Amino acid sequence: ELVREIKLLHPKVTAMDPRAKLPAVDLAIPSLKQLSPSQFNTFSSNLRWLVESDQQIDLFEYALQKVLERHLKSHFEGTSSAADAYHSLIPLLPHCRLLISGFAHIGHTDPAAIDHAFQQGTAGLGEHGKKLQLLDNADCGLGDMDQAIDHLNQATLTLRKKVVDCLAHTVGADGEVTLQEAELLRAFADALGCPIPPFVNGPQRPGNT
Repeated sequence: ELVREIKLLHPKVTAMDPRAKLPAVDLAIPSLKQLSPSQFNTFSSNLRWLVESDQQIDLFEYALQKVLERHLKSHFEGTSSAADAYHSLIPLLPHCRLLISGFAHIGHTDPAAIDHAFQQGTAGLGEHGKKLQLLDNADCGLGDMDQAIDHLNQATLTLRKKVVDCLAHTVGADGEVTLQEAELLRAFADALGCPIPPFVNGPQRPGNT
């Protein structure tokens, strides 16, 4: 049954504008909340199977999983993300460093460009950001990012917005934002509870030229 439905939907999903995928997930959430607990467990298992069936999980797939988890897990399991447990980013700087490093490596292969993107991202962390050093791409795996997202989701909304701002400036450091970069940023922002609309041009931090 699941395979049949996937085959029916696959052409439509493949033809979908990439910018519509995240809004489509958001639109589906109210309906998903109507599932029974057992149906939700089945849905979660099927989702994991679909994502892992090709033996690869890309960052966008991972981020969509986190979006669904953020919206649905507390609804069905009665758990919360312990938001507002952190009122300062200082204890969360290692997690900020990891996410900014990961985003700096996305879309860049030149070491100088990667370092520049990292510096642009950490600039939003003030003096603390100047002390952070870029991580190797190999040290920015999905497991590490998963832990970073979970920890950062325990910060206040204001702090999470600051992290998203840092990621946005990392992505836009070269003055160009590809569709892949933009949608990945939007997915991670949503996973952090700070959804943002699509943007085309690289964002500008106030006071920067």
